[in-house]
Amino acid sequence: MRKFFITKPNLISRIYFNFIYNKISELIDYKNLNVLDFGGGYGYLKKKLISKGANVKIYDVVKELSDLDDYKDFKYEVVIFCQVLVYLKASEISVLFKELKKNVLIISLFSTQTILSKILAFLLGHKNPHKYTITKPDEEESLIKKNLKILKYKNYFFFKVILAIKN
Repeated sequence: MRKFFITKPNLISRIYFNFIYNKISELIDYKNLNVLDFGGGYGYLKKKLISKGANVKIYDVVKELSDLDDYKDFKYEVVIFCQVLVYLKASEISVLFKELKKNVLIISLFSTQTILSKILAFLLGHKNPHKYTITKPDEEESLIKKNLKILKYKNYFFFKVILAIKN
């Protein structure tokens, strides 16, 4: 059975995650958009995007944290994968991308998993943040480039953000 990892930031790491959520919230104008937060966990990003005027629904494998039984039932215009695709196999990511609706904006944020990001994570109280990683960052980025049209790409050293579209 696969173990799922849901980040619950502590006081110190909350600063880092707030930085991440701010970067995502600044990418586009979310006002009146239906946003699917895929793997949204405890809903920290959801709260940030609701304050920007978005209608946000979380789909998570942990049913108690999910707003939806099936993400395909939600009429989303934007889907966000915030540090979640790494917990899927490459084949699962490819299938997921094929299942996404056409002409949908996709925002993917993933850790670079460099030695410096691992040191930072440790200092922030996450002793083994990549323990359950299945797909490495380079492979995730490659799958995004193969399956989606990249609109914007930003490297923040400890993480990368890609804005893409499925057409």
